[in-house]
Amino acid sequence: HLLRKPPYNLSVGEKRMVTLASVIAYDPEVILLDEPTANLSAGTIKEIEWVIEDFRNKNKAVVIASHDVEFIAEVSNRVYILNNGSTRGGLDTESVLSDESLLALADMRLPLVLQTLRLLRSKLRDYPMTIKDLAEIMGSAAYEDQNPKD
Repeated sequence: HLLRKPPYNLSVGEKRMVTLASVIAYDPEVILLDEPTANLSAGTIKEIEWVIEDFRNKNKAVVIASHDVEFIAEVSNRVYILNNGSTRGGLDTESVLSDESLLALADMRLPLVLQTLRLLRSKLRDYPMTIKDLAEIMGSAAYEDQNPKD
């Protein structure tokens, strides 16, 4: 459908997708993306994730510069942190994205899911074994936050 639209009528996300498709059409071994999710809707970000996954499934490399930790968690298998001209990390995604001090070097935060998990752990008496157990714990943790005892 984008082929029929004049470029000036494309949204930011559509322009980003057209640009990405134009690069991939050359069949490069590596693509470099600088803040690919900036100012995009959740739907367009998901489309970019699919394009990257498809590209990587062809044994091609994607190098991404981004502060979007949720996006990085979804698409990366190795993460480096750039800080004052040097690189740190170079480890698997989970190791880097769960290290608050390493992320702080790039003015980044833990992914929301890890922030949530750490908050829940501080409130958990028992670890949940089922989804129902987890829902009950989350509900009581939210209730306790809204209704402090002291």
